[in-house]
Amino acid sequence: MPTIQGKIKRIIFRNEETGFTVLVLETREEDDIIAVGELVGLEVGDEVSIDGDFSFHPAYGKRFEAKFGNKILPHSEEGIIEYLSSGRVPGVGERRARQIVKALGTDCLRLIAEDPSCLQKVKGLGKKRAEKISEVVKNELGLANFISTVAGWGITPNTAYKIYERYGTQGIERIKEDPYELTELKGIGFKKADKIAEKLGIFKNFPSRIRSGIKYVLEEATNSGHTYLPKDRLIYESVRLLEVDEFEVEEQLENALKDGQLLQRGEKVYLMQYYEEEKYACELLKTLLVFPPNPVNASEAEIERIEKELGIAYTEEQRLGILGALSNKITIITGGPGTGKTTILRGLLRLLSLHDIRVELAAPTGRAARRITELTGYPAQTIHRMLEYNPQTKSFRRNEFFPLDGDFVIIDEVSMVDISLFVSLLRAVYKQAHLLLIGDADQLPSVGPGRVLLDLIESGLFPVFKLTKIHRQAQLSLIVTNAHRIREGKQPIIRNTRDSDFFFLHEEDATRGAKIIEELVCERLPTKMGFDPISDIQVLTPMYKGETGADNLNARLQARLNPDSPGIKRGNIFFRIGDRVMQTKNNYEKGVFNGELGIIKDLIAETGTIFVLFEHLVQYKGEELEELALAYATTVHKSQG
Repeated sequence: MPTIQGKIKRIIFRNEETGFTVLVLETREEDDIIAVGELVGLEVGDEVSIDGDFSFHPAYGKRFEAKFGNKILPHSEEGIIEYLSSGRVPGVGERRARQIVKALGTDCLRLIAEDPSCLQKVKGLGKKRAEKISEVVKNELGLANFISTVAGWGITPNTAYKIYERYGTQGIERIKEDPYELTELKGIGFKKADKIAEKLGIFKNFPSRIRSGIKYVLEEATNSGHTYLPKDRLIYESVRLLEVDEFEVEEQLENALKDGQLLQRGEKVYLMQYYEEEKYACELLKTLLVFPPNPVNASEAEIERIEKELGIAYTEEQRLGILGALSNKITIITGGPGTGKTTILRGLLRLLSLHDIRVELAAPTGRAARRITELTGYPAQTIHRMLEYNPQTKSFRRNEFFPLDGDFVIIDEVSMVDISLFVSLLRAVYKQAHLLLIGDADQLPSVGPGRVLLDLIESGLFPVFKLTKIHRQAQLSLIVTNAHRIREGKQPIIRNTRDSDFFFLHEEDATRGAKIIEELVCERLPTKMGFDPISDIQVLTPMYKGETGADNLNARLQARLNPDSPGIKRGNIFFRIGDRVMQTKNNYEKGVFNGELGIIKDLIAETGTIFVLFEHLVQYKGEELEELALAYATTVHKSQG
């Protein structure tokens, strides 16, 4: 791997969070070189050594793609004077720097770092000032050596910088003693720590590894919606992950339970956070029920007036749902597609408006909130925006001390709400307010931990109004009809006619299946139905891997629909202007949430920056790109956020 050395002349761009840097390097051998990569801890004026490869960009020309960059403290007399007087060493100007070099020679930086008393040879330099100079030089030397040392363990400079910030000069020893301690730092998970441990020769049955692995299994379970795992399953999954004996896992599990890292109730083992949240949710629900409801007395004439305005006639179960929501403190309305949940919501919002009731209307995702507004005409927002998330404090402004203004809080698509968000919502509901939860209990549960809606229904503690009748307009859709038939364990109706909205194409060969999907998206559906293949068509698949998995389908569809636009490569994905992408995790600072879809509108290849249009334009740089995925195709589970 080629290495270049020189002095940093200018920093063109730096992302402080990810460490991605574009800089100009002044070298002795050739013209200035543009270097790009994760180059943390390097500043203008630093002598550096950078490993990487030269590349040529059609827009920006020749540049050096850095894999690793390390500071080299200067050894020449003029270099040392420039370094000491650069401003990074407090109270040392050019005159004082020359005095230091004259008194201690060109080995002065090493001497200063090892023993500040050597500066006593410099006339007029007091003890405190000498100690401060020594501290700065020692830290600079320490960071450079630290980054260089840990690079051999597979730790990137940006990660190394985070470790050094936490542990300082003790970092190397801390890593050697227990690399799994690094999992306490943001961005370093069990898998990364395990790779470091392997390079250090740490045995598989190292106690800290087993405990960290057990915790990792529970954390992975939360990504599938679980707040706990049965003890026997946790042990089984941990043994499989760690490749150690079962008794060793049992021993470390008991230690983790004793230390309070985990919690066991019966045969259920929890991460402490999610047990506390489930418990807190129960307490908050009980508190809400302590305060009596303020029923809204809607007259029959008012309901008939609304029916006339909306051009509908409510069924008996819909009427009961409306009246139940108006009279109960906490109400749940549930039903499958086409059963009239939105029709109830439209009428209920109109009734509340007639009675001058203040309403807060929200849903878990921006997409769901926009849909509510389109269908009801009433403004809806995401739960995060309603609760006024503060990126600086990483918390919600709305809580029990500053509750929501609404007398009636309505949340749609509750099946998507996880336990953490539900607790935050309950904290913010005014104690005298009504709470209406609407959703489909048969939908896939939330991606985050907890199956809030189903648990509330199954508790039997709250009035539940279940809608079962499929309405006339919905009956015309085979999608709706078959959704209900499949839920009931019946075969779907297959009617591959021109006027149908549900088709079945049989293909047993996965490669041919992928080709059919490609033809449908890129040719047949746009030609016959006038759909835009990027904005109007969404491919759903059960899995990521395989010929008909999301990863392969995205690659095929991007190659057909958007092959030539400018792009940026991140990992195995090439993001291009015009691509359809999905946000894969909640990012409260940027105001985009898991499952939201957007289009890449622009990019700056030189700085690794992408601009995506969701409800608003969002900028991504460096490691932030890992939050995005191509979304021509996505998994069924991911499609709901």
